[in-house]
Amino acid sequence: MGKHMNRGICLWLVALLVGCSSASTKIDRIEEIKVDKAYRTVLVFAVSSKNQIRNSVETSLVDQLNKDGFDAEAFDSSADSFPWNDPDAIQSLVSSSAKAGNFDGVLVTALVKKERDVNYVPEQIVYMPVVVPIGPLASRTYVETTRMPSYFQDSVKYTLKSTLFDTDTSQPVWQVFSSTLDPESLDSAVQDYGRIIVNALRDSLKKADR
Repeated sequence: MGKHMNRGICLWLVALLVGCSSASTKIDRIEEIKVDKAYRTVLVFAVSSKNQIRNSVETSLVDQLNKDGFDAEAFDSSADSFPWNDPDAIQSLVSSSAKAGNFDGVLVTALVKKERDVNYVPEQIVYMPVVVPIGPLASRTYVETTRMPSYFQDSVKYTLKSTLFDTDTSQPVWQVFSSTLDPESLDSAVQDYGRIIVNALRDSLKKADR
């Protein structure tokens, strides 16, 4: 009975871990509005008044952009007096900084929505073949059933929008919507996010050069 119980617990844990898999970021939609130059120098800005989130996202994007041959820097929004409640003032500050630094474009990332979902996973019966040796050259196989209890599985989905603005015109030239499901931690989520977003931007710019 002890062995059977341990096997059942192991199966239940495996199912639970599969349901709580690591975070994954995917591209939902890319809008290539008008890309007519290389945009090799990029100023990065994450719209969040929370320092840890903003710094993590910006660092990930900047690091990935620089690895891919861009010349990227994060916008400095660390001042206590930064006008987080005034979008027009923020746009003016970012635009002025981009022009002063001679950046080709500004990559702005913002959270669009956060969705929480709770799914009910019903009870399941798992069938496992068990091989029992009978002497040195023979064995017998039978099927053991294990009942896995029902449970509720929580999931959280974050939808983000990243937009590349042209510094000279302040108009959007490229935009991508992405979603991240069940991030294990901020660090793991932003690393995955930065890699996928920069890869998408790089591929779009390559297409525009053709």
